Amino acid sequence: FFTFPLLKALAGPHFYTWGDHGGILMAIAQGGSTTHLKFSTNEGETWTDFRFSDREVYVYQLLTEPGEKSTIFTIFGSYADQRHSWLILQVNASDVLGVPCTEGDYKRWSPSDERGNDCLLGSEMVYKRRTPHATCFNGEDFDRPVTVSNCSCTRQDYECDYGFKLSEDLSLQVCLPDPEFSGNLYAPPVPCPVGTTYRRSTG
Repeated sequence: FFTFPLLKALAGPHFYTWGDHGGILMAIAQGGSTTHLKFSTNEGETWTDFRFSDREVYVYQLLTEPGEKSTIFTIFGSYADQRHSWLILQVNASDVLGVPCTEGDYKRWSPSDERGNDCLLGSEMVYKRRTPHATCFNGEDFDRPVTVSNCSCTRQDYECDYGFKLSEDLSLQVCLPDPEFSGNLYAPPVPCPVGTTYRRSTG
């Protein structure tokens, strides 16, 4: 789970898709005909209405190029009075974003879990991300730098071995033999030749 600001969703079902590496979010009503779409350049904090057709269009899908790098969005549907007579419309949102982004339009950002822990699957990743209120475009050739560093292990990264359980005194943070375990925790391996050694679990 990653943490994102809690923003109010648009009323009713919508198709959503990103463009310009996440610089613009576009939405269009789903399950009915419409002449308008909505777009946001601040990650859904505010929305702008845009009329894309003079005739009612029943929308089947809102798409952009794989990788969501482009500012061109494709509406796949049909005119409401000509159902199943396929229609493809394209909306170029490049003018909305204005000028190319500069270094001051970006910030460092790390994904985190619901507890605010930046270490996910053993690594901390830092991305170069456009700030929500910077109205500018990244461009299709934008290469999002990523810094990856390994995290040091903590007690929470370990669990007790089979046949052991955490002590009732959690402040000790030690694993002790589980009295309900019916097996022999310290039975030597078979075979165990004379003169050899073996390792056994400490919990």
